[in-house]
Amino acid sequence: MDGVSALKALLQEAKVDEARALVDRLIVSDGENADVVAAFEGIYLAEGVRRATRAREMRRDAIRKLPPKELDYIDPLEVIGAFDESVSCFDRVLARSPANLKAVILRAGVLHLKTRDREGTARTLGAALAANPGARDIQMNLRKIGRPCGACGETGFCRACHGRGIRHSWLSTSRCEPCLGQGVCRRCSIL
Repeated sequence: MDGVSALKALLQEAKVDEARALVDRLIVSDGENADVVAAFEGIYLAEGVRRATRAREMRRDAIRKLPPKELDYIDPLEVIGAFDESVSCFDRVLARSPANLKAVILRAGVLHLKTRDREGTARTLGAALAANPGARDIQMNLRKIGRPCGACGETGFCRACHGRGIRHSWLSTSRCEPCLGQGVCRRCSIL
């Protein structure tokens, strides 16, 4: 069985770690093969998204541990590291394919989640838009990031539950409906 067939078999069996190790070997030995490049990009884009989701979950867990009504939050080192792992996946794709729009957009989004640097993210996306003037994804993300959020006061937290995802009433505890239990502002999605 050749490398591409073995890679497809591993992906069908959901053996992602083994597939990632194989695609790393294949990209070195057969980096001009379009199937290998596509698999490399797909695996690392998916891994970057998975790690970004994990980082957001870690951040939400840290937020839930804050004292009630405390919105002065700084990411712990584990959360920062998880965001960095996600960015490194997109960097691997961009090192191989610098014009990969999906990797540029996802990388900018994760960096924005990590740093909440609206201006830096806008510069990154602006440069990508200059290179790809018709890219609607970039245009949409620029519009979304370019406007300060009035719903959360630029904190990124749901104001109704103070970032906890749950609301306490006098007799009960329930999921926060405005943020659907996520604890983040649904309008700007900074966190």
